[in-house]
Amino acid sequence: MFCPKCGTEYIGGSSLGGMVALEIGQVIQPKAIVLLGSALNASEVQSLLAMFLPLVTITPIALVQVLAGKHTSLVSTMFADADVEFIRAMSSYLHLWPGYSGQMSNTYRLHGEKDHVIPCPSVGATVIEDAGHLLAMTHANETAAFLKKVKAHLSAS
Repeated sequence: MFCPKCGTEYIGGSSLGGMVALEIGQVIQPKAIVLLGSALNASEVQSLLAMFLPLVTITPIALVQVLAGKHTSLVSTMFADADVEFIRAMSSYLHLWPGYSGQMSNTYRLHGEKDHVIPCPSVGATVIEDAGHLLAMTHANETAAFLKKVKAHLSAS
């Protein structure tokens, strides 16, 4: 299908962006939704993170960001640089998200096996064995190959 409202046949996103793409997809009905290291519902997010969600309103996020910034991992660095209010808002509402209940036949997932933020699903995803959460950045070639494969599959249908 082609979305006459926005001119988009495909949408997608990584991590939280994938969850947003799922929500948009239910409205605009694109030809495909592509998820890169993303979740279909809140229960797929790391359970340890979910336990801390009720504390987000009182957590000194700026302090946590400083501590995270001392780590050299890409996820820690991105968290350290993110807007505090954005982190607080997204953390507050994640557990309220009803999840995706739309069509799965047009949903394509690529996931890192070593993702510690949104653990790799046991079924329904193409898996990159040595990738973590930000696989589009750390495994750009594999991600590009996956996207080409999805595009070819959709062009053939």
